[in-house]
Amino acid sequence: MNFLVLAEEYLGARSVCAKHAKSVRALAYRCQHLSTDFVNQYLKTRLESRSSVTVANERRAILTVWRWAWETGRVDEPPRGVMRVQQRPKPIRAWTIGELSRIASAAEDAPTVRMRCGCTRNEFLRCWILLGYETGARWGDLWKMHERDLSGNVIRWQTNKTGACQHRPLTDTCMKAVNRMLAKSTDGRILGWVCNKRYAMALMKRHLESCGLDGSSKWLRRSGATHVEQFNPGKAKVFLGHRSPGMADRHYIDHSQLRRDDVVVPGLR
Repeated sequence: MNFLVLAEEYLGARSVCAKHAKSVRALAYRCQHLSTDFVNQYLKTRLESRSSVTVANERRAILTVWRWAWETGRVDEPPRGVMRVQQRPKPIRAWTIGELSRIASAAEDAPTVRMRCGCTRNEFLRCWILLGYETGARWGDLWKMHERDLSGNVIRWQTNKTGACQHRPLTDTCMKAVNRMLAKSTDGRILGWVCNKRYAMALMKRHLESCGLDGSSKWLRRSGATHVEQFNPGKAKVFLGHRSPGMADRHYIDHSQLRRDDVVVPGLR
């Protein structure tokens, strides 16, 4: 059972986002065949180099396509006997408000370096940090944000992954950074006109290293969710635009920053 062929047929029969389609094709290219022995060997090999959470997600995707192929009569062998993958997620870490303030301030105070596009690294990084944190948007959605998405200090967008419609009021500090970028934008986008993803990630990595902090731009979204949950319990799910209950709690919130979650034993004399 050629996984590559079945994956294309599956995607042709489903309405999925481009990112998910790309993920399924990449998985089919790596796994290639749908049989119990082959899939089990693939999962065992992946566990040697990938986290249990990643491999569990791949297993779920494999079974989804295989189950569809079985139910539609495209394959004779049902998806049985595939090994389970026990997920062992690591504790979620996010930046504190103090650390985020430090990252944003360091971007503004760093030596001015002008990029080929015309803006400076300082302007670009500061706007990325502020807008990413205040909206909680995924990288792809953030890079598409346009001047036309703004109405006063409110920005609206539709998430590419789930199709959910989101809006956020932006602080004066963030709007100032956004307007500085828009004043130089070549196509009306706030960030996406500056550079491609690879170069952007390299700039962010160097900036975080200069601040002496771990993490990546993904931490902007989880930090925003954590701080929303700190001050508005139960609202992180809304902030992230999740449909599944518990997703924010399991994968985005740094519980060490939620003081109400602390379990403290009585002190001893």
